[in-house]
Amino acid sequence: MSEFSSHSWLMLRRALHIASVSAVMAACTSAGASAPLPPRPPVVEVTAREYRFDHTKAIPRGRVVFELVNVGTKQHRMTLIPLPADLPPLEVQARSKNTRVVDPQATTTPLAPGGKTSFATDLGPGRYGLICIIPVPGGLSHYRQGMVSEFRVP
Repeated sequence: MSEFSSHSWLMLRRALHIASVSAVMAACTSAGASAPLPPRPPVVEVTAREYRFDHTKAIPRGRVVFELVNVGTKQHRMTLIPLPADLPPLEVQARSKNTRVVDPQATTTPLAPGGKTSFATDLGPGRYGLICIIPVPGGLSHYRQGMVSEFRVP
């Protein structure tokens, strides 16, 4: 072996490792600093109360954050569903015995009065609905009591 002891070799290896990690971190930091962050997605504020949703009707396409605030006195949740063109209005569906099942795109957990929650989703052009599927005694859900809202994305 050479004049280096095993301790000296270990110290040299650690120093080289630290130098290489520092170089990688510097490269990542400088690369990250030059790349701009994507813009924040628009936020659609939705309020829930017995038995309705309130929100702006102008909702853009692309990534959107839906922020739900429960201003009611009961628990509510929000489920976003894409609506087929041939589906009757949700208000009609809610009162009909012949409803069609539509798969949800996104949903929140049940939200207590005064609570706030959100989800992000990507919207393409088309027709969408918000419904509350909280069950109530007697078998009617909030949806069946008219807690629905429809909107179109251009």
